[in-house]
Amino acid sequence: MPTIFLIRHGESQSNAGWATTDPEKVALTPRGLEQAERIASYLEKSQASLNLIVISRYLRTLQTAQPARRRFPKVPLKVWNVHEFTYLSSMHTERLTTEERRPLVEAYWQQCLPNWKDGPGSESFIDFIKRARKVFKTITVYKGQGPSIAIFSHEQFIKALLWLSKHEQVPIDREAMSNFKEFLDTEPLPNGAIIQIKYCGDWNAGHYTLIREHLGPSTLTGVGMGGKEELVAVKSD
Repeated sequence: MPTIFLIRHGESQSNAGWATTDPEKVALTPRGLEQAERIASYLEKSQASLNLIVISRYLRTLQTAQPARRRFPKVPLKVWNVHEFTYLSSMHTERLTTEERRPLVEAYWQQCLPNWKDGPGSESFIDFIKRARKVFKTITVYKGQGPSIAIFSHEQFIKALLWLSKHEQVPIDREAMSNFKEFLDTEPLPNGAIIQIKYCGDWNAGHYTLIREHLGPSTLTGVGMGGKEELVAVKSD
């Protein structure tokens, strides 16, 4: 049965409250590096027969994937457009913490304007979902070519793929954007967590599980004890 592992990167400097600028160059913290090792160990112990490792162009996904690459040296690595949703590029012209950026982030989602773009380096919500849809289709092709793929990505992008699995044909308007934000805020994905999707047919016939047992309580960020949690089946409306 084909399996897709959607893996959130380990704790980054911005996740830990550091002041940062360019989101592409934000690195992992020591805790994030430990989480990366735990991810690789889990994949190895799960006897996953990987045929592809995917990362975004952001440094923190490469760093998170490196221990897995050492354990699966023959598996090819590809860079896909699975990078995070960067919708306020103007916030990254100076060093700010996540908390300092929070008022602008909250204002962005409250306005709920799917076509709006902040400027160079930003994408609109519509563009973000278009990008996620392209990856969604690519996964559908790849999952028929081998046993499993590990995709190292970011929380908002992973949640976009899961949201699309239930809303693939929905027009991307203000209502859809609001619906996505509600989904994004539900069941936060801890750093280093894995969404495992097992297929029996096509994407919409899959079932996904949130896995965080490999992290242990000492490496989790903002959640309780690690564990494995069965989530809703992936199916279209």
